[in-house]
Amino acid sequence: MSNFNSNPIVVNANMASGWRSLQTLNVGNLPSNIQQTSGPVTRQWGIQVVELVWNSPPPGGAVMVTDPNDGTILALADVPAAYAGGDIDVTPISRKWRDFKVTISGGNLLIYYRA
Repeated sequence: MSNFNSNPIVVNANMASGWRSLQTLNVGNLPSNIQQTSGPVTRQWGIQVVELVWNSPPPGGAVMVTDPNDGTILALADVPAAYAGGDIDVTPISRKWRDFKVTISGGNLLIYYRA
């Protein structure tokens, strides 16, 4: 089961929307004196990724992390069909994420971060 409110964030299924809308740790808006002109500034600013670990990836599987706002690929990994097992360290393309969405074929993606 995915857990968007933990550290590490645990994702084990495809995300229909971005993490900022799914997490419930920081909701609401910041005070009106720091609002932006296009609307309220939400409390969850984003995260700095420290480590990504893919637990129990399926042979021939893939995981992709993208920014739901513009589709930028933040991390990407795949597993050969003859994979024997074990965890995979995924190297993020970018370490600072304002939001993210995961597409995963199986296993658990653990996202360790600093706020």
